[in-house]
Amino acid sequence: MPKVRRNVIANYAGNGWTALMSLAFIPLYIKLMGVESYGLVGFYTTLLSVFVLLDLGISTTVRWHLARLSAEPEKAHEARNLVRTLEWVYWGTALLIGVIVYSLAPWIASSYLQAEELSPEILQEALELIGLTIAVRWPFSFYSGGLMGLQKQELYNVIRAVIETLRGGGAVLILWLVSPTIQAFFVWQIIISLAGTAALGYTLWRSLPAGATKAQFEFSVLRDLWRFSAAVSAHDILVIAVTQIDKLILSKLVTLELFAYYTLATTVASALYNLITPVASALYPRFIQLVTLRDENRLRELYHHGCQVMSALIAPTAIVLAFFSAEVLLLWTQNPLLVENAHLITSVLVLAKALESLQFLPGSLQTAHGMGWIKFGIYLSLASLLVLAPAVYYATTNFGLLGAAATMLVFHAIITPIMIHVQHRRLLIGEKLRWYVEDVFMPFAAAIVAALVLSWALHSYNGQVAQPILFIYLGGASAITLLAAAMATPYVRRQVFNLLKLRLTRAH
Repeated sequence: MPKVRRNVIANYAGNGWTALMSLAFIPLYIKLMGVESYGLVGFYTTLLSVFVLLDLGISTTVRWHLARLSAEPEKAHEARNLVRTLEWVYWGTALLIGVIVYSLAPWIASSYLQAEELSPEILQEALELIGLTIAVRWPFSFYSGGLMGLQKQELYNVIRAVIETLRGGGAVLILWLVSPTIQAFFVWQIIISLAGTAALGYTLWRSLPAGATKAQFEFSVLRDLWRFSAAVSAHDILVIAVTQIDKLILSKLVTLELFAYYTLATTVASALYNLITPVASALYPRFIQLVTLRDENRLRELYHHGCQVMSALIAPTAIVLAFFSAEVLLLWTQNPLLVENAHLITSVLVLAKALESLQFLPGSLQTAHGMGWIKFGIYLSLASLLVLAPAVYYATTNFGLLGAAATMLVFHAIITPIMIHVQHRRLLIGEKLRWYVEDVFMPFAAAIVAALVLSWALHSYNGQVAQPILFIYLGGASAITLLAAAMATPYVRRQVFNLLKLRLTRAH
């Protein structure tokens, strides 16, 4: 099996298991700790995303350069020095993050977060633990970037799956058997995060080619890489700011209980990322190769094929979650109050994330063309942030959580066509209509039609549907919607028919 395909499969398995672990234990967290404590967990995940800004493009840089250096065995020592140098920078930044959050914990507890049940003292203790958790967990992305660059994605995903299982399952056991408090939750997060980071770091160093001398810190590495890293960092900072701005604003404007509902909806919607990142991670290096070779014909076909595969996965998942959000949340959480407060927000945010997901491969194609397009991404994200921040603030203060969610949906409905229009004026000229029709409209239209019929059939029934029956119905609805989207997508349909023909030929 080709390495790219194995990596895609490994990424899907790793992402799928990580998503399952992140979702499966949330109802137990809420049951054991309470809604407000889970709101603090949501604040922690938001901080974790925000502090990725301090990555400074290093994880992307180490990934790109290790992929290049691994093809040149004579440069093994250079690769090891690169990792050692950037590793020191990364751990130094991790220490800085821990100090910042720990120092700001009293102010955040007393002046920023709005808690009704948790005392300021408990909030401060939890926030101090959050700072330590982020500090020891943060270098995980550096080591994972190195392993991805070395094409060790299968090994990386095995380690990742083990750590995420222990992270979620261990937390539940701690809350159940030791102490059902937010402090106990974060003490466990510190322990498992440190173990995971250490395991991944050890694996990266074992995977690097042996060098003639011991790896050492080199200032020349920083001097040679700072421009590329700075551009990537600026781009990543703005992209993360755009995706997190709604939660940052809401964490200040609403109570922790309401923020917990929004966090729950965001968690469900963000599960779409686990469908698209495996494909994007595997195709991005190939985009770079084809751009370098100036092979536009193969680049064009790979781009459309990738977009169609992603749409065939995104469309049915997003549409089913949006149309059946109340049923999905009820089966998952078994909490009618959560369903009442979060199901509509979930539907809106899922559709927003679906539109955002359509930007992934176009964004990869753009950055594969170099610094000029990275700068375009910077300008687009900066303009988006300047518009989005006041819009979310206004919508939240006037319309509450639903207003914030609707703002994110409208934003992505506007920014996606702008991004595609600018791209196809410069790259793959003449392919914009094909992207809209084959890559997006066909799978989404088929999924919407199928889900509408299935939703009408369920909601037109006046009686109470037993949960086992509801679970089976939603499973069937998901399968039918997925089949409809796949059959409506030209490339996916051809691949399915070719696979069936091959199996039939072998059977005879």
